[in-house]
Amino acid sequence: MVGFFFFFNDTATTEIYTLSLHDALPISGTIQNPWGSPRGLSVQTFDVYIDTDPGAGSGARSLLPGRNASLATGNGWEYGITIEGWEPAIYVAGTDGSIEETKPSFPVIVFGDKGKVIVRIPLVLVDNGDPSTWSYAVTLASQEGFPSTGVRRIRDVEAAASQWLLGGGPGEPNHTRIIDLAWPEPGEQETFLSDYTPEEFATIPLLTPEEG
Repeated sequence: MVGFFFFFNDTATTEIYTLSLHDALPISGTIQNPWGSPRGLSVQTFDVYIDTDPGAGSGARSLLPGRNASLATGNGWEYGITIEGWEPAIYVAGTDGSIEETKPSFPVIVFGDKGKVIVRIPLVLVDNGDPSTWSYAVTLASQEGFPSTGVRRIRDVEAAASQWLLGGGPGEPNHTRIIDLAWPEPGEQETFLSDYTPEEFATIPLLTPEEG
């Protein structure tokens, strides 16, 4: 499972909002750390995209660099949280769709034997709004410390696997490097991720907290 994301108010000692994403992205077995990440997370990269005003069309449609996927027309994310073992970050999208990487400190806690990751995000870092009214997209990719040019630290997916590449991809332009995404209906992820053209990336749907 991905785990739980806690948005909390810096002036309080307890969480004021909790977004539960457990069972949205099941991970079989344990989370291992073969490359010795200081956060206990070597293999996976999770991205969480937050649309603070669903349907308004503000923010960025394209996901983080190299994901080769976008939100649907009319949606846009204002905050993109990338969670990995070495360089977690929060991206902030401007009204024109431009994005800026920030690296505030936030805890990434891994319970490897339980297959669980817990991330606590200070609410002040993400709009200070009401997370229960936002929409979200959550994706899973393979972490890569030496990515292809223009790709934000995830592994390429090719037709055939090799030592440092994932296999099973179509070997076509514009296919995504995302290998799973949160969605309540099993099997529909493959349809979303494979629906692209040479001109358009795959379109990723948004979830509400109730759906996640």
